[in-house]
Amino acid sequence: MEIKAILIDDDDFTRLLLSSTLKDLGYTVVADAATAADAIRAATEHVPDLAIVDL
Repeated sequence: MEIKAILIDDDDFTRLLLSSTLKDLGYTVVADAATAADAIRAATEHVPDLAIVDL
């Protein structure tokens, strides 16, 4: 079963590191976002199973 994830963090390096780690663990990273507006668009478009959000 594919688990779709989106990553939301304003730091590019953190998103890159998390994406690499999740892919190594078998997750499918369908989107990443640096802003709340981009995150909402990504979540609406991709309907992820998992969202990792930096508050």
